[in-house]
Amino acid sequence: MIFALRETTAPEDVAPLAGERKAGTRIYAYRVDPADYAAIRARQKEFLEEKARDPGKTHGSFGVGADACRRGDFPEGPLLTTTYLRTQLSSPYLTVLKNLDMREAATKEKPLDALVPPCEKFANRAETPMAVNR
Repeated sequence: MIFALRETTAPEDVAPLAGERKAGTRIYAYRVDPADYAAIRARQKEFLEEKARDPGKTHGSFGVGADACRRGDFPEGPLLTTTYLRTQLSSPYLTVLKNLDMREAATKEKPLDALVPPCEKFANRAETPMAVNR
C-alpha cells in the first residue's frame, strides 16, 4: 500500500518542532492524506482479525523513508537531514534520523547526484503529494 503525504502548515503539526529548528535550516511537516484514513483503518482491522485467528503467525511492519531534491549546486560542507515521526496528534514526535549527512549516505551504486537529484527531475518534490509505502 502507498500513502500520499501532503505538506501541512497547521500549528498542531509544526509548533511541536519549533525547538528543533537551527539557523540556516527549514522544517517541513507532512501528514498522511485524509483520503487514506479509511484504508489505514481497514488495514488495521484486517491485521487485528488475522492476529486473533493466528496470533503466532501474524506480524507486520511499517517503513518510513525520506527523499530529497536540490535547487542548484550542492553547497560546501555536510548536507544534513533529520526526520521525525508522530503516529498520533496527541503524541510527541520521535526522532527517526538525526543529522544524517546525505554525502555520507551516498554509495557507489547511488551517488550523491542520484540520491539528491535536481528538484525539476524529482517526481515527489514538495509541490506535489509525496508517497510512502504502506
